[in-house]
Amino acid sequence: LVTVPSYLRLYIDSNSAAPVMIEGNGSEKRYFVLESSTIHKADTDYFAKVYDAIEGDEMAALLDYLETYDPVEEGQTWGDVRLAPDTPERREMAVVSMRAPKRRLLEVLREGHVTLHYEGEMVRFEGAGPRGDEAGLRVPAKDFREHIAAVGDSREATDADVEAMFTSMFSGLTLVQKRGRLWVGGNVSGDRTESSPTNYQDGVRFWEFPPEALGDDNVNAALALTNVSDDNMDDEEEEGAQ
Repeated sequence: LVTVPSYLRLYIDSNSAAPVMIEGNGSEKRYFVLESSTIHKADTDYFAKVYDAIEGDEMAALLDYLETYDPVEEGQTWGDVRLAPDTPERREMAVVSMRAPKRRLLEVLREGHVTLHYEGEMVRFEGAGPRGDEAGLRVPAKDFREHIAAVGDSREATDADVEAMFTSMFSGLTLVQKRGRLWVGGNVSGDRTESSPTNYQDGVRFWEFPPEALGDDNVNAALALTNVSDDNMDDEEEEGAQ
C-alpha cells in the first residue's frame, strides 16, 4: 500500500447566483468568491499575454512564491491565512445559498410586516402598536414559527429555530419570546386589509423584532451587503416540509 498526498482544486465559472451552497457549512476555508470584470471582454491581445504568462516563467515564479510563503514574515500566522478572503460577492452568495426558512425570515424583516394564518384567518401583522406605527414587529410566536418552517424540512430542527436564525444574522441583537398584548392588524382578503387597529389579545406568546433589524438598510448592514437583488433572493426554494 502506497499513500500519497491527494489534492483537489476546483475553479467554478457560473452565471448562477449560488452555484454551490456556502452558508453555514464551513466553506470559509474553501471558496474565494468574486465577480469577473468585463473590462477585457473579447480583448484577444490581453488574453494572449495571460496565456503566455501561464505557460511561461511568471506562473513558475508564482508557484515558487506559494511554496515558500511564510505568513510569519508578514506578521501573521497560518490561522490568519487559512480562510478565504471576505468579499462582497461571497457575502451575497452566502445569503442566496441560505436555507429557505432563513431566506423567508430575511424577507419578512426586509418588508417589516407579515401575513400569517392566525386563528383560522389570514391576518397581517405590522408594527408593535395598535396602529402599526410603533417601532418593531410583534408576531405570534407559534404561528410565525410555522410560517418560517413551512418552506423547510420538518426533519431539520434548525429550520424552525427562529431565534437561532435571527441571532446568527444580527450580532448584538437578541430575539426573546415574551407573553403579553398582541396587536392584530386585521383580516386579509386578497390584496385588501380590513383595518381593525384597536383589535388586540392579551396573554399571547410573541416575538418582537427590534426596529434595528427591520428594513433593507438594516438587513444589508447586518449582513455586510451592498445589495442583494429580489431575483437572487427569490431563487428556487428548497423542498417543502416533508
